[in-house]
Amino acid sequence: MRKPNKMAERALLTVEGVSIQLSAPAQVVGETCAVELRNEQLDLVNGETRTSLPFTVIKHIDLHQPIFGANYIVGEYEDGGRRRSFTLTFRRGGATDFTRLFFRLAAGELQQDDSTSAPPVNIEPPQDTRDDKKNR
Repeated sequence: MRKPNKMAERALLTVEGVSIQLSAPAQVVGETCAVELRNEQLDLVNGETRTSLPFTVIKHIDLHQPIFGANYIVGEYEDGGRRRSFTLTFRRGGATDFTRLFFRLAAGELQQDDSTSAPPVNIEPPQDTRDDKKNR
């Protein structure tokens, strides 16, 4: 018998402005999407479309941090007995925090009571703060 999860299902980390690519057809694909880490699954959100990948189907995940270019995550998941792949490109930051929390959740380290858990974190793209006065 599986031990019940004490933490209520909810988003623990949301990162916006992520490019999502999936190998399966008819799946969430977009340039400005959001990814949510929940206590038992990864949600890929593109507008009104949401694709959920429970941690039990995710078989592999790697964080890539190129010198030039955005950090990205490449992973594999199982869908109906077939291996599929996904790529999440974090053009505006958040990949490292996302990966650390993902591994802690997948390993079961955050199975705490909901009353003691920290509030969800939302990482939004930074605003453009360039001063347009220089161009006048």
